[in-house]
Amino acid sequence: YNGLVSTYNKVFASKPKLTVEPKGKLESFDRSDYYTASDRNEKFAVTVKNSTESIVTNSTEEAYLTNLYIKVNNTVILDKTYSGTTTKEDKVDLDLADSRIPQAADNIYRVYVKATNSFNNVEESKFDFEVDSDKPQITGFVVGDDAKSAYGNTDSYTYITNKKVETEIKAEDNGSGGLKDIRYYWESTDGSKSNETVVEFNNHPDKANTKTTLDKSFKGFLFANADDMVGNKADKYSTFGGIIVDLPENHNSENHIDISVPDSGSKDKNGNPLYNKATGFTISVKDSFAGIKSVEWKVTSPNDKSANSSGSLNINDGNVGDGWSKNSTDKNIVTSVSKTITVDGNSDGMVLYVKMTDNAGNTSDKSISFSIDKVKPSVTVTYGNQTGDPDFTNYYSDSRTATIVVKERNFNQDSANSIVSNSVGNKGTLSSWKEKVDAANPDNTTYTATITFDKDDRYNLSFQCSDKAGNSSDTVTTQEFVIDKTDPVLSVTFDRLAGINGYYSNTRTATISVKEINFDPGRVVIGGINGQNYTLSNWTRKDNTYSSMISFSKDGEFSFDVTVKDKAGNVGNSVQVSKFTIDQNKPEIIIEGVKDKAAYNGKVAPKITFKDTNIDKDSIKIELIGAINGKVDLTGKYTVSEDGLVFDFKNIENIKENDDLYTLRVTVRDLAGNVTVEEIKFSVNRFGSIYILGDNLKNINDKYVRLVKGLEITEINVNKIKKGSVIITLTVNGVPKTLVEGKDYKVEAVESDGDWKQYKYVFEDSLFGKDGSYILSVVSEDEAGNKNNNGNETKEAEIKFGVDSTAPIIAPVNFEADSYYDANGMDFSISVKDNMILDSVKVYVNNVEVNCTGEDEIYTFHVDESNKRQVIKVVAKDLAGNEAIESYEGILVAGNVLIRFLHNKLAIIIAAGSSSVLVLGGGIFLTIRLIARRR
Repeated sequence: YNGLVSTYNKVFASKPKLTVEPKGKLESFDRSDYYTASDRNEKFAVTVKNSTESIVTNSTEEAYLTNLYIKVNNTVILDKTYSGTTTKEDKVDLDLADSRIPQAADNIYRVYVKATNSFNNVEESKFDFEVDSDKPQITGFVVGDDAKSAYGNTDSYTYITNKKVETEIKAEDNGSGGLKDIRYYWESTDGSKSNETVVEFNNHPDKANTKTTLDKSFKGFLFANADDMVGNKADKYSTFGGIIVDLPENHNSENHIDISVPDSGSKDKNGNPLYNKATGFTISVKDSFAGIKSVEWKVTSPNDKSANSSGSLNINDGNVGDGWSKNSTDKNIVTSVSKTITVDGNSDGMVLYVKMTDNAGNTSDKSISFSIDKVKPSVTVTYGNQTGDPDFTNYYSDSRTATIVVKERNFNQDSANSIVSNSVGNKGTLSSWKEKVDAANPDNTTYTATITFDKDDRYNLSFQCSDKAGNSSDTVTTQEFVIDKTDPVLSVTFDRLAGINGYYSNTRTATISVKEINFDPGRVVIGGINGQNYTLSNWTRKDNTYSSMISFSKDGEFSFDVTVKDKAGNVGNSVQVSKFTIDQNKPEIIIEGVKDKAAYNGKVAPKITFKDTNIDKDSIKIELIGAINGKVDLTGKYTVSEDGLVFDFKNIENIKENDDLYTLRVTVRDLAGNVTVEEIKFSVNRFGSIYILGDNLKNINDKYVRLVKGLEITEINVNKIKKGSVIITLTVNGVPKTLVEGKDYKVEAVESDGDWKQYKYVFEDSLFGKDGSYILSVVSEDEAGNKNNNGNETKEAEIKFGVDSTAPIIAPVNFEADSYYDANGMDFSISVKDNMILDSVKVYVNNVEVNCTGEDEIYTFHVDESNKRQVIKVVAKDLAGNEAIESYEGILVAGNVLIRFLHNKLAIIIAAGSSSVLVLGGGIFLTIRLIARRR
């Protein structure tokens, strides 16, 4: 089977000739000892032939086969009888796969053939053959010191090193033929192959090995096979898997680490990328030759330890994790990985370090430096001059300097954006920036600059900046302020200049103009006679001049002065307008229970009826105002009538405090916007007369004044005052005087029947022309017999005041001007007297106020010694506001005779004229002193 079969040829007379012939694959072998087969489906043939002559009988009769008998391994495979006389030869195919043929444990098959012909000639033949079906095998490899199994798989690398390596190939043959050779070759992963190396074995061993060495970088496979002596060989070449020899010089020829650095758009002071938030860095690691074994990374942050971080990747069986991406592989090795590392923190000089190790043990590393600044700049703005106007605190009459402090370690000076809005174009002067580094905490590093505002203008400073990382500070906007060093200019003009002795029969309008850019209407102060208040129109502006008008449309006597101050406190000129008089004339809601100008001494309960189908209830306003008590809380209630609303007052309580002159003012508006205002005045007088002081008298009562004008008292009573019962007494400095009607005062009386009675007492100004203390009292009796007196405490109309138009008198007591005093220091005294009451006394020496003590109109102060002449100034004020100022110059207080000599001009002249004069004696010296004292 599967080999050359020796033919058994034996010729004998009249006997069959038997032969065994090869078949199929057996025909190509030339060995007769062994046979080989790849499986047991091969067949061999037994051919039986009968000869054509008979040796015994010399007969020409032909024999023919009658029986063929075959046994294999003692098992009958064929026992065939031929019928007829025609079969002279036969060919039988024997199949070792025939189930009748038993398997041979020793692989030797024993064949017995017996043939019989028609002459009963028998021929027997026996032959054996051995089947060698075992293929030689590559049993393993030893790579370096690592034993590897042999297999035909090429889908992985099983040995990786960075050193040259020796590999041993092992082969074995279990058949009977023995090993003939081992053959191998190297095949690179790029497809290139080495020449095949054949190592032969002459002794045909069952086992053998051979070695080969790699001394250069290589990536691929070692393929090996073996042949036995009968020609069997493995179906395919064996390998132990891929081998990689990655010598260091080969490893270093490739860039293994790449760190993707996002474009930050800016750099820190060291030129490193600067970011303003957590930033992702993509780490890409590749090793296309030996593959990646591990990756390590770490982040170090010098000024923010919380940002320090690290991590690693260890690749096992091609698996990656922890956010790593496997980008490429080569069989069982990973050749490229990547991961985005998000770095957070707040520090300059941060470092990302990456190290990789390949499967061969080679390493590479790389690092980058960068900075993260997440803190936006902190900005503070302060001003040196904080003293603005008391009312307009953002107005200043002097220069201001703003100090800008930016706290930021990566400050971008080019980003500093100070915006100064203004009126006339003054921007202020910005200084250069000064840096102050905080090494311990760089975030506390500061940059400081100043802006000086020294020109008149309105300023609004807004400051905003950013750092080099792009973090923007908050915009710091300081309160708008104004620098104004210019005084306002005031003027007053009238539309009507012509009048008759200061009287005008028509409305007169005054225009007040103020040239001032920082004008405020509230700082225009208008003072009028009798305490009059003036209503200004809305102010209008043209350029920097503001104008307003006062319309004098009511009857009265007017005189006013105007002063102005701008918002920064600069005081302008004042204007005083002389006295003039306007004399003109001049008006209904249903008010019951009281009448206009009526007087009541009994029940007082007004009733107000509002009639309208479209009353705006919310517009109703009822005010009851007493001339003495002021605004009175309303007591009453509303009821609904058929055509409107009714408000009923409760009776005004019958107590002394409620005696007053009342004004009842009622306002109502309908839904269409029509407005009606009704006002009546009435008096409640259950306890006698009511006294009302004129405005001028109110202003001076219980005060000291320099001038008194226009005093008047109004007496109101339910009944008429008895004629001749009025006694007005004026007490001056404790001396009473009864005033005479028509001479000292006049009476303006209103005595209509059914109405209240009103008496206005107008006093002559000449009564109060002298300095002194005044008490004014009015006593009267009404027709009901009530005694009335303004001095009664319940009337609250007692009048006391002082007139003082004389300034205090100042006189030195123990010194005089242009005098010498031989002392190292001296106490001087002055006498200060006032005809009324002093308010204050102040003493200044060389314009510096000194301490001054007073007793019995004598005030004492101390003057220190000086080598210069000194000036003494005394300022005294009384309670009426009169002021006296006296100055004394040329006062020399010195104990040194030389200093006094140097200040004596006459002595110096005499000494310069002749030295002989100096020896004349005491007479001349006395004369000089007398002359000097006289001067």
